[in-house]
Amino acid sequence: DGIAHNCALNLKEGVQASCTDGLVETQPLATLVAIEPPPAFSGDSRFSFNRKDGNTDSSDLDFIVNAQWLQDQFRHQVELLAESETSDGDVVDERYEGNYQLNYDFNQRWFSYTRLGYEKDRFNAIDEQYEFGAGFGQRFTLGNQMNFDMQLGAAYLISHHPEDGSDNDLAGRWGFKMNWPVPGTKLTLFHHHELLWAMDDVNNNQTESSTGVKLPLMGNLFSELRYDYDYVSEPSDEQKHADEEWVIAIGYEW
Repeated sequence: DGIAHNCALNLKEGVQASCTDGLVETQPLATLVAIEPPPAFSGDSRFSFNRKDGNTDSSDLDFIVNAQWLQDQFRHQVELLAESETSDGDVVDERYEGNYQLNYDFNQRWFSYTRLGYEKDRFNAIDEQYEFGAGFGQRFTLGNQMNFDMQLGAAYLISHHPEDGSDNDLAGRWGFKMNWPVPGTKLTLFHHHELLWAMDDVNNNQTESSTGVKLPLMGNLFSELRYDYDYVSEPSDEQKHADEEWVIAIGYEW
């Protein structure tokens, strides 16, 4: 008993079954389909430390925090970075960076953004730089679970130079993020990069990129092996254009 025959289903706020034997049953749709929403607050932090003793005593320290929280159609994103390197007791590299980005999602794919950024580099031709930007972006996921986040916009840069004072530039901005949780494995491959170029001189540009693999350990802990590449077209007199680094990091995500 209790078996209905020849039923037609009507989906509205609930699921209504109209059957030839007179049985009519209504159930809330939420009881039949459970869709887990994304967490309102999420992020991760990564820490790496490397020390070398011998002919040259050196140490490298990297600390990165990424956080995101959702508020209706708005996505707030914060990025914090600190890097320091010493050699024979002298600081040879020191950089701090902070970014806040507010995204407005038109739908699942398209969004607009406004962005505020600050960077300080003691050993660069640009000692401090402020960024005020806006633009549009697109997010999508392929069938193999590879997901992309692409952004294109403009930025107003205020740069302070140690010896030449300050200048203001209008720049173009391109951002790209690819994350691929490899099917059948616990590995996640990723590549992130950002490019800024002066509107009046495309040869005046800055690039930051990070490419690597992420592996879960236990609980919310993970390990990460990545290759960081930074490029500045106009470095200080004692610095090179490019800075490359292999990093092994331990992270925590929430």
